[in-house]
Amino acid sequence: MKRQITITRTHRPRIIFSIFIFLMLIFLTACTGDKDNPGKPSTGGSDSKFAETSVMNSDSQKEESSVSESSKPEESGKPEESSKPEESGSKPEESSKPEESSKPAESSRPEESSSKPEESSEESSEDNTPAWLKDATDSQKAAFETALERYRNSFYSYQGLIDTLFYQDDFDYDDAEWAVEHLDADFYSDALGYANYQLKNSGYSRFSLRDSLDIAQFTEDEANYAMENCNADWEEEAAEMAELYAEQIVGSRLNVSAFLVDHGFTATEIDYGMAHADIDWFEMALRVANYYVFNNAPCSQYDVSMQLQDFSWEPSEVEYALANVDADFNEMALDRAHELIADMSVSEAYVRYALMNEQYMEDEIDYAIANLECSWELEAVGAAWNWLDQFPDSTHDELHSLLTINSWFTSEEADYACSYVGK
Repeated sequence: MKRQITITRTHRPRIIFSIFIFLMLIFLTACTGDKDNPGKPSTGGSDSKFAETSVMNSDSQKEESSVSESSKPEESGKPEESSKPEESGSKPEESSKPEESSKPAESSRPEESSSKPEESSEESSEDNTPAWLKDATDSQKAAFETALERYRNSFYSYQGLIDTLFYQDDFDYDDAEWAVEHLDADFYSDALGYANYQLKNSGYSRFSLRDSLDIAQFTEDEANYAMENCNADWEEEAAEMAELYAEQIVGSRLNVSAFLVDHGFTATEIDYGMAHADIDWFEMALRVANYYVFNNAPCSQYDVSMQLQDFSWEPSEVEYALANVDADFNEMALDRAHELIADMSVSEAYVRYALMNEQYMEDEIDYAIANLECSWELEAVGAAWNWLDQFPDSTHDELHSLLTINSWFTSEEADYACSYVGK
């Protein structure tokens, strides 16, 4: 029969104290055993701080250092050895490893902690992406990106941007329209920017600038807003347009002024523009003179002069043009004389009269007659045949009178012609 052991309340403290003493003996035995074995100072590995001190010191020094360390940790001057020996059983390689703690990989890892801002920004941008763009098709997204890029770099109307995406960028029209509709666009501002850009790069009147806005397909309200708020000095624009037009045409002040009228400038603006336009009217007159000579030769100086005067050129400008025009009016008179005798049989007197009537100068006429190189007797013969075609029954005296009185041949030239035709 087994004896039942009853532990009374008075025996419990003794038992607990005995167990505590037994455990302390085991613990002290473990500590003194580590010190006696310098090759294994603790349960830690060879890279522990305690292993380094055992290799450097003798057995006796280890014992003294262990005693001093356990009693005065603050006097050792070594933060690695400040831990108590009793803690050697608590895996010193985990509690203190200077080599490992000095490694960047074993520390707080700043690379890893700060190397992910891009990921966080990407996440935030994805979070900020509107639902309509997330739900869009690939073609819609591509059209939207192109529309946004174009809108940021130029001025567009709503319809103008759609047409650009459709015709130039080859997007489907529905995708282009979807993209433009989803832009945060202020087409009033674009209309104003477009108007100011046009004014900066060329001359415009109210009419031509408004027409340009209409061509760019801005709405009426947008165009009106641009016209009312643009940086236009219409007087300066008139001067600029006058200069541009004068460069393109061969014209006079009247031509330029009429052009400004047609483009909607006021009388005040036209007066300012004509007075301040950088146009060399002397050179313009010369251009007009050369143009006229080129298209109407042979002509006289009088013809050129009248052409200039009819369009309100100043007398000094006309004089400059006549003095510098690319024309030899002596040769012009000679060419005109050749035309006269080629058309019909005429006398020298008739040629001289015709050239004088066309306002050739006397010296120019003399030059033409002297260099005409024709036979006036033969011209008289030709004239005689012409008269006989009209009056076949004419007598000698009648034909002679027709040649001298009507055709202005000399008496000798008429006698030669009558004899030649048998009269």
